[in-house]
This record gives sequence, structure tokens and C-alpha cells, in this order.
Amino acid sequence: MKPSFEQVWPRLFFQPNWGWKCLFGGILMAFPVINFLAFGYLYRVCEEGRRGRPLILPEWEEWRELFLDGLYFFLIFLVFAVVPLTLAWLLSRLPFLSVLGMLAYTPMVPVMLLAAPTTAAALFCFQARRRLVDAFEIKRLFIMLQAEPQEFVVPTLVFLGILLAGAPILPLAFFVGSAIVFHFYFTLFHRLETRMPTGPSGPYTFL
Repeated sequence: MKPSFEQVWPRLFFQPNWGWKCLFGGILMAFPVINFLAFGYLYRVCEEGRRGRPLILPEWEEWRELFLDGLYFFLIFLVFAVVPLTLAWLLSRLPFLSVLGMLAYTPMVPVMLLAAPTTAAALFCFQARRRLVDAFEIKRLFIMLQAEPQEFVVPTLVFLGILLAGAPILPLAFFVGSAIVFHFYFTLFHRLETRMPTGPSGPYTFL
């Protein structure tokens, strides 16, 4: 069944203790290094989407595994979101672009739209065999993102809207937005992967 973002995201708010779980994640997300635990929690939320399961907030437990999974998630997020956004921002700040006013920030627009789904695609590939090299195969990521590009528009805009609206409490907004939107990305990738044709060596996957 085709996942519907409008059906997926409200599930977060009907789970036991969702408020405390999200608040705790938002607090952890605010502190460097400790935020690996929050990234690890989001990693688990993404795993549920990878298996085609509904959005479920797990318990906060198995802290060592949370930290290690979060470290991998953070590294992928750093490469595919933080670094490109920083470079695009620096480009927009070049002196000769200042005459363009707000148009000087145009280079940031495509990066902002692609950062979240690209990070999710890379993490999806990493989770299959837990090899970082799988997360950085650009051709594979392009295949994943161009299969049904229209499906990424609404959740990505919602994610950016959550970050913008929650700017005063950005760590919490990022945590909640990521839980909702990244789970949907993973559900979509799962559907695309299972729809792939079967080859001579077995079912085709993104790997």
C-alpha cells in the first residue's frame, strides 16, 4: 500500500508518553556528543519505517547501542546536510552577491530541499549492512530520490516548516520533525525497494 504522509504523521501523537519521549530527545539533542543518543533514537524510528512498520516511538533504553547508532547517523547527517548547507550559506555571503538582496540566498534553496531526503536515503543504505561506504554511493542515492520525487515535496516542506516554526526550541523541533518525516522517507524507500524487479541473483534492492 502506498504510504500517505497525511496518515503517517498523526500517529506520533496517539502513542503513550509521546510528549515525554520527544521532550527528552529534544533536550539531549541540544548538547554536543550527548546528542548522539538522540540521533540513535531517531535511527531506531527509521528502522521501523525500513521494515514497513507504522511510526512507533520506542523506549529509551540500550544506551550504548543508541550512542553508536547515533554516531553513524550524525556522520551521515553531517556530510549530506550540515556541510552542504554551510557551503551554500557561505556562497550566499560572497560580497559580489550582496547587491542581489534576498536573492543572494538562492543557492541555499535546492540544498535545503535535498538535505533531508538525501540524508535519509544515505542512512537507509547504511542500515542494510552497516557499512559507511554504502551511504556514499551517489548513483544509488540518485536512483532512490528520482524514483518518485514528487513524494518528497510535502514531507520536506513540512520538515522545514517545523524547524522554522520551532526555531526558539530548535533541538526539540528538529527531533520531532525528524521522527515524523524521516520515518515517512524510510517507509517510502521500503515500498520502492520491495517494488523493484527480481533479478537472476534474487530480489533487486538499492544495494
